[in-house]
Amino acid sequence: MSGADRELFKRKIDKSKIPTCTILEVDIAAINMKWLLNFTEKNLQKLQGDYISVVNVYCCMSSFEDPEYCKVQNNAVLAIPDGGPLSTVGRKRGYKKMERTTGPSYMEEILQMSVEREWSHWMAC
Repeated sequence: MSGADRELFKRKIDKSKIPTCTILEVDIAAINMKWLLNFTEKNLQKLQGDYISVVNVYCCMSSFEDPEYCKVQNNAVLAIPDGGPLSTVGRKRGYKKMERTTGPSYMEEILQMSVEREWSHWMAC
């Protein structure tokens, strides 16, 4: 996305409503799959033009070492906890419902919901 396009894009989702647990400077969504699927369905139209980041421990370490990469993670509408250690840290910090939410599992669930709800998908390259 070019600088001009970024200026035109206005996020439609209030990120302050998403519970997060900051781990190595990355704001990881303190969620579980049920929460994520409900959020996705409820906000499907508002998510258009935005992105969700799938974050594991390696991503957190890379973000900690590279401020620009950290911005990419934290500028996502949410960064889901793909790594088990991330959800374990979150639960130890008091986010009792935080669970590992893998990208492949999320994609599988979304595609299944798409069939049931007749959603369509497209990809721009």
